Amino acid sequence: MSIPFYGLQLYVPDMIRTFISVDVPVTGELKEAIDSLRGYENVRVVNEKQLHLTLKFLGDTDERKVERLCSALKGSLEGTDAFDLVIEGAGAFPDERNPRVVWLGVKEPGRLIEIADTVDSTVKELKIKADDKKFSPHLTLGRVNGRCDLTDYFRENKKERSARSAANQSM
Repeated sequence: MSIPFYGLQLYVPDMIRTFISVDVPVTGELKEAIDSLRGYENVRVVNEKQLHLTLKFLGDTDERKVERLCSALKGSLEGTDAFDLVIEGAGAFPDERNPRVVWLGVKEPGRLIEIADTVDSTVKELKIKADDKKFSPHLTLGRVNGRCDLTDYFRENKKERSARSAANQSM
């Protein structure tokens, strides 16, 4: 976007909220974990169609850089096939006593970590500003606004669940 600025044109890039993720189709087991969270007060459950594992959060990104990033990621991740995931155990950020984000973890996330490292390297090579948080593989199931006792939910959702990544389906 260009706006007048004291007789000059000031260019203000269009920014879009950006993150890089792996889609995770909702299996019956995952649906069960999501549905059981719906009964808790002050919990906003994620839309099942948007279930994903975030590999890298970029935040507000200049729209002009997104196409270049997509092209670079396609090249660096070429040949990445779908892979099986074992989802294990519910938890919360910052912790289970004071939950703000409710999630399911990933057991043995080796393949996922390799992909996240490739994404991170590609983002750095392009000098795109991104979140520097260490990759923590998890599926966000809901966000908590206010106080909520999820002790029973965490206890009942420690079991393993299977899922399959949707890698290469959106590339």
